[in-house]
Amino acid sequence: ARLYKRQEVTSAAGFAIRPALSGPLVTDTLYIGLSGVIDSSEGWIGNAYEGGAIGGRDTKSGLAKIRWTPTNDWDIQLTVSADSYRDIGGFFMLPVDRETYASQWLPQFYGMAGLTAPPVNLGNFEVFQNVQGRSNSDTNRETLRLAYGAPGFDVLSISTRRAQTTAFSMDSDLTPLDMQTYNVDYTLAAYTQEFRVMSREGASPFNWLMGAYFEKIDESFL
Repeated sequence: ARLYKRQEVTSAAGFAIRPALSGPLVTDTLYIGLSGVIDSSEGWIGNAYEGGAIGGRDTKSGLAKIRWTPTNDWDIQLTVSADSYRDIGGFFMLPVDRETYASQWLPQFYGMAGLTAPPVNLGNFEVFQNVQGRSNSDTNRETLRLAYGAPGFDVLSISTRRAQTTAFSMDSDLTPLDMQTYNVDYTLAAYTQEFRVMSREGASPFNWLMGAYFEKIDESFL
């Protein structure tokens, strides 16, 4: 068995850990592999309106794989994985010309609301908005692979499932006003089935392959 662990410091304040463990449970018959990631970093963009910081990220993922070869003819593999991603702030935009932002952009939006824009003096890495924004995603996948070596030909079946949910929002007007806010909620459920029957090398004077493939995808946007 092999155990691997690494911890590192990211460019922003944070940390990353990537453990892994793999090896045989039963020699030449049953094998298992485990791996994961925990990666976190603090926000580095200040919000002059609400305080606090955006731009922080938190990622967690894990994968487990088991392989079973009960006989020389069978090779069975099951892989399961899950991922979770959290981004505080989502896709945010920094004002490049901060003077123009304070003297023209803010007065324009506040004027449309019948208000007077407040004086703002942003730093290099600051925004002035009321919507924090986010980009969150959760995904899980399962794959079952069955391989069988029959006399004279090989059979392969691959079944997969993937489910994903994503929630995204951003402050499009870049101000403390509720003028333009972009929100997306997305869900996905996907299923595939692949089946192949193929000639074994050297078993016949020519190579041949037959197969079938099925896919079903359900998506939803809100």
